[in-house]
Amino acid sequence: MPIETNRLKLPLPLGNESVSRVGINNIFEKIDEGVATREEVEELRQSVSEMDIPDASLTEKGKVQLSSKTNGNREDVAATEKAVGLAFQAGVERKAEVVAALNSIGVSASTSESWDSLINKLAGVVRAKGNADPSDVRAGKSFSNSNQVDIVGTLLEQTTDTLTITPGVNTKTNPPGIYGGDIIVAGEPNLVPGNIVKGVKIFDVEGTYNPTDVIQWGAGNKLIQGATRTETFYQVYPLSETGINILYSTDYLELTGAVGGGSNLQSYLHLAYQKSNNVWQSLVVLDGTGFSVSNSGGTGTANYVQYINALVIDPQNGYMTYQRSTSKTLSNFSPVVKNFPTTNLKNLSIVMSISTTVPHANTLMKLYQSGITTLSRVFT
Repeated sequence: MPIETNRLKLPLPLGNESVSRVGINNIFEKIDEGVATREEVEELRQSVSEMDIPDASLTEKGKVQLSSKTNGNREDVAATEKAVGLAFQAGVERKAEVVAALNSIGVSASTSESWDSLINKLAGVVRAKGNADPSDVRAGKSFSNSNQVDIVGTLLEQTTDTLTITPGVNTKTNPPGIYGGDIIVAGEPNLVPGNIVKGVKIFDVEGTYNPTDVIQWGAGNKLIQGATRTETFYQVYPLSETGINILYSTDYLELTGAVGGGSNLQSYLHLAYQKSNNVWQSLVVLDGTGFSVSNSGGTGTANYVQYINALVIDPQNGYMTYQRSTSKTLSNFSPVVKNFPTTNLKNLSIVMSISTTVPHANTLMKLYQSGITTLSRVFT
């Protein structure tokens, strides 16, 4: 059988076949039938140009424009090979940057990992927080806050030792900074209302002391303290260290001692002050106030036989005067004048000294005032 061409099916004579004129004419006629004329081609081109092909969309086929952009967001264009290549390269570079950032903060990562793996590692990184400023952080130390990393502090270290602040007349200001040791503000036990003039406020303590006040102590017995083996002082009357003190009574003032069997005691009234260790130190022993009593069995009571009245003390001039008598009727009074040093008069007071070499449970000491009058302290 003769072989035919693929498209027009024209016969291709074999090598043993003869070709006739008729056969050749038939072949040309088929060629002529299959070839379009210039007019037909132009007509086809015109028809194609007039066709209405819709734009392609995400849901419909159609014509589409090409684009090489890698940062666009349109959905009616198609990416070119170049755009795809650029996008891929950018992804590779961003992945390398993410891996480098993770490794720089100590998180192990590799570009061979998937994006899902890298994203999980990013999510586990703790982001810097806080609102500290350089002035809040020790100088030379670095820190991070919610806005910045590797910030260097500027707050100075003032001292690492204990800082003791003693209040005074002038305001004391310590510069801002870090104080590594304890900060101690000294207290003052004498900072009490009664030691501050009325109308004056020192720190948060309002004064109540009025130099013209008369402080009265009601008549009767006042138990001071049980006697001890060594001499012990007990405060009886606090005095002003700056004003003139006047102690007076229209009757009398005496000491009374009661002892148990086998005991003995001694007692005196003193003008005294407290030393730096708050131990009482006698300035003057008042004449006529001392006595001793002992008892070998049972109990006993003793009274000193001289009495004090009209006591005046001027600490600023180191002057003391009072009257003493051997009679409860206040007769036979004789004046006494004493002088004493004017330095170091902390808590100046009239105190009672009590001592015994053989203490006993029944040994007591009382300061006794007449039951019908009052004893007063006047500050002037």
